[in-house]
Amino acid sequence: MASHTRSDNPESVRAIEAVRARWPVLFNSKRIVELCNHFYAADGVCIPPDHEIAKGRPECISLLQGYADLGDVTFKLGVIETHADDATGYLIGNYVFYDCRGPKEVTYEGRTLETYRKEADGSWKCSVDMWHHLDPAVIKNPIPR
Repeated sequence: MASHTRSDNPESVRAIEAVRARWPVLFNSKRIVELCNHFYAADGVCIPPDHEIAKGRPECISLLQGYADLGDVTFKLGVIETHADDATGYLIGNYVFYDCRGPKEVTYEGRTLETYRKEADGSWKCSVDMWHHLDPAVIKNPIPR
């Protein structure tokens, strides 16, 4: 896929992917406040498929805490592609949501689009996080192999 930034900075791409790599680690260990402080900009926005838009880190915390409070649920994330310059970037990714609350594990697969910006302190934070579930009847191979 084509990059929509002027030119990719490999260091910025690696930094964004490193920030994102901690997302499932923190979510799966139910450390939601730490997750949101690490991952989202203070004015970050979450755009889920099944809730209202969450604007600002406190609303993102509330949204993700609601998912975590469901019980035995976890995420696995993948990266399809990442592009970034020195100040902004985006990541196209995928996920699997595992719901083990019932007698049989249920999984939901989906895709993400995340925008990032480099903060004044030099850290990378997600400014917009949008995700959606895939319909397995339409998408035959949702997770890249």
